[in-house]
Amino acid sequence: MGDDRGATPTVTWITTPYGYLHIIKISTNDNTLLLEFRVEIFSDKKYIKIETYITNTGTEIIADLEYKRIVDWDIWYPLIGDYDNYWGMDDIRMPNLNLAVAFVKTTIAPGTVYIGFASLEPPTDYDLDWDDYMSRGIVLPEKFSIRSDGAAPYLGDYCVVYDWFLGTLRPGETKAIHMVYAAGDTLEELENNVEEVLSQYRLPVGGIVLPIETFTLTTPHLLDISLIAVAIAIIATSIVLSMKNG
Repeated sequence: MGDDRGATPTVTWITTPYGYLHIIKISTNDNTLLLEFRVEIFSDKKYIKIETYITNTGTEIIADLEYKRIVDWDIWYPLIGDYDNYWGMDDIRMPNLNLAVAFVKTTIAPGTVYIGFASLEPPTDYDLDWDDYMSRGIVLPEKFSIRSDGAAPYLGDYCVVYDWFLGTLRPGETKAIHMVYAAGDTLEELENNVEEVLSQYRLPVGGIVLPIETFTLTTPHLLDISLIAVAIAIIATSIVLSMKNG
């Protein structure tokens, strides 16, 4: 199996009634795997939708397909001069959102926002530390939850690593992960924004999607939101894709 070293992605910007659709495609250097990232940016929303499509363009089965996404929210440094923020999974208050949250308390940075990363498909495993972002699987993860009152127990310069085991990918088959980066002035607003996005993703779910050419753009729900969180635009994200030939 090849990798993407030396490969040149194709990038397409499409203006939509609600903002922009950004499409990035890149193939492995042996043309056995195609990655497509569809990023939807909204002019009146506090979230960005990101979909990853993984297609086997070769002639052999790919076994043990694994996809990771790493999100590092270093957004408060210009304000407070520190990379530390509070972290936690929102799995007590909203267990169906698969939502990791980062924030800085208002006593430290007044007027700050809550930032979150979530996915429609539950990750196979996750880590709120840096240990697992370049290897297969998750080893000795850091895991902690936001309490029901919204308090987070963990403060530090960390990140979130989501890991999905997608199994076998047959020639011509596509699997997908549907994600969202979101913000809110309160934890409740963040949760509502994430819930809105996840409800928009079309069926079937669970990593199996229809051919790319059958997709249509999502119709926006217009809301009177006065401010888009600047934090969404300055996220740091890394991606790791692991697989082996069957």
